[in-house]
Amino acid sequence: MYLVKSPTGDIALKQEMLKTINPEWIQSIDVLKSEAATALYEANGKNGVVLISIKPAHQAAVEELLKKTN
Repeated sequence: MYLVKSPTGDIALKQEMLKTINPEWIQSIDVLKSEAATALYEANGKNGVVLISIKPAHQAAVEELLKKTN
């Protein structure tokens, strides 16, 4: 499961959508495994979760981009 962290809520991504995000916009990437992912995201996180944090200056652009492609 891939998620973009957003002030308005996490946005789920499909793996092929990752290429739409400019790498320079990414602030950090966190990987949650097993119990940590399941505790936060229940059954959706059972195989792990990749959390992508976007730099604040690019947050609105990424949210808009993902809403169009989702």
